[in-house]
Amino acid sequence: MKYISGIHALNLPCGLLTCGDWHQFGLQWRRLTLLESEGSIFGDYGIEQGKSIPEHDGTYNVANHIRALLDLLQ
Repeated sequence: MKYISGIHALNLPCGLLTCGDWHQFGLQWRRLTLLESEGSIFGDYGIEQGKSIPEHDGTYNVANHIRALLDLLQ
């Protein structure tokens, strides 16, 4: 499954109700960090579906804050 991760995911609200990051307005939302969960050691863990993204139409799969941090460490 393709999903948004990294710094972009950390700047979106997630179901964990954690604060993530606070630099949302300094990001380039046109250049999203997209990853593929297939083949990842984490599988689909921590990927939330149906999220809205600034400057984009529709909804997307997005890593929650824990998954985004795991992806950054990996």
